[in-house]
Amino acid sequence: MDFASYIVQLIQQGYRETQIVEYLKRYGYKEHDVRKELHQLYEQGYQAASLHSYLQNLIGQGYDEHQIVSYLVGQGYTKEELAPGFPKPQKHEVHIATGSVVKIAIMLLAVVIVGGGLFWGISSLGGEGKDTRLDLKTETRYQEISSGEAVRFQTELFSLGSQERFDVVLTYQVIRSGEVVYEQEETRAVETSTRFDTSLPTDLGPGRYSVKTTASYPGGEAKSSFQIVVVGEGEVPAPPVVDEGDEIDVPIIPGVKDDD
Repeated sequence: MDFASYIVQLIQQGYRETQIVEYLKRYGYKEHDVRKELHQLYEQGYQAASLHSYLQNLIGQGYDEHQIVSYLVGQGYTKEELAPGFPKPQKHEVHIATGSVVKIAIMLLAVVIVGGGLFWGISSLGGEGKDTRLDLKTETRYQEISSGEAVRFQTELFSLGSQERFDVVLTYQVIRSGEVVYEQEETRAVETSTRFDTSLPTDLGPGRYSVKTTASYPGGEAKSSFQIVVVGEGEVPAPPVVDEGDEIDVPIIPGVKDDD
């Protein structure tokens, strides 16, 4: 498997650009080379299905590209990895005769004068009446932990509609091969947004696990998940793979990885 194909799998698994870069740097890859390969793949349209679906959901709720990008960049995403989720701008050339320009200018002036009040009234209503909707994000810096170590990650709740304070019931599940091996529940109050650290004091044996969080709130629920690898004493952590048992070696690309 070549370097590009390996990174495509990491993207499709839902890993962020910063996570992929930091992970491969641990295996001797240079940050510049990893980011260059990532950006080329983003330009080709590669993006995690979960991230793409999330972006389309926000667009469907009326948020524009600038609002979405500004918020997510503040959460650690890069503009490059978000770009495939937005339609590419198309350039259109329109040629208008000089006489037509004058007529259009007069018509626009009339619209501004007569319709200004109406436009203001419509604009002032924008944003009212939105249903309560919640966005949930979970992220860990500890994708590999030792056996018996707690599962630690950051949880973020972001209200997309309501400005009122409401309770959210959070259910955390640690899953292996479809079986829930650990579960924990707590309640949090949310007004606009909140971010906090979560620690699950589990006693997990070596293997691969999914950590799933479900946020139940008035009007619906939101879900988020990530994967972790638990290693036993003396074991060497392996790179993440798409399917259980599908071993993938990190490729060594001449000129990319430093020689020992």
